Amino acid sequence: MVTREYLAGFVDGEGSIAIYKHKDSRVKKGYTLHSMFDIVNTDIKALKLINKLVQGRIKPKPKQKGCKQVYLIQLQDYKQIKYILEIISPYLIVKTKQAELMIEFCKSRLNNKNKRYSDRDYEIAELFTKLNKRGDGSKDSGILSNFT
Repeated sequence: MVTREYLAGFVDGEGSIAIYKHKDSRVKKGYTLHSMFDIVNTDIKALKLINKLVQGRIKPKPKQKGCKQVYLIQLQDYKQIKYILEIISPYLIVKTKQAELMIEFCKSRLNNKNKRYSDRDYEIAELFTKLNKRGDGSKDSGILSNFT
């Protein structure tokens, strides 16, 4: 059985919480926003156990030559993402801010179905861009700064 704590640890290490921008000339800003919650791993048994709780889709990623097969659980539904993040957020360490912002974004979209994005929705998307940026994290005060 997968506990909330175990799932939070898995998401901290092997998960992704993000909002992606997709070009769309029909909207004022020129793009739409899409929420994404992924968990990636090579152990299909672990992912199947996790998926009993999250109820996502498990699919294989394209296999890289000389590497193990990688699998992905993916959620895109606002209600589903919000639910999972609300139950694991008290136990997250690394992705706490992403979870808080995604919960807020999902609530906004669920309350404003088929309506335009709010300024706050766009602001949250920009915050995700900064939070999830790859590269030199030496200027960030991460969790390990508590141990130095």
